[in-house]
Amino acid sequence: MHILMALEKAMWKAEDLQAEVAFWKTEAERATGRAEHAHTRLHECLEILCAPPLDEPSDDAVTVATEVTVNGKPVLRLRNQRALSTNSRGGRNLH
Repeated sequence: MHILMALEKAMWKAEDLQAEVAFWKTEAERATGRAEHAHTRLHECLEILCAPPLDEPSDDAVTVATEVTVNGKPVLRLRNQRALSTNSRGGRNLH
């Protein structure tokens, strides 16, 4: 009788574990999908940021940053924003 009860308890535990494995498998698949989407989006953003400017801005155009407060938080307001350009080391600079 005890062996039958132990066997039944083991079967219930196995069913519970199978359900848990299925749940975590689904979660892993969803996380993988989100990661793949984020990876694709990252590459799209990098392509946009690293693309050469369509036209070179004039040297007299200077970006001016002013700190303002919005909803009690400091925020930089930019005027005369310029495109990204390459610095001497091959990196990108904001002008």
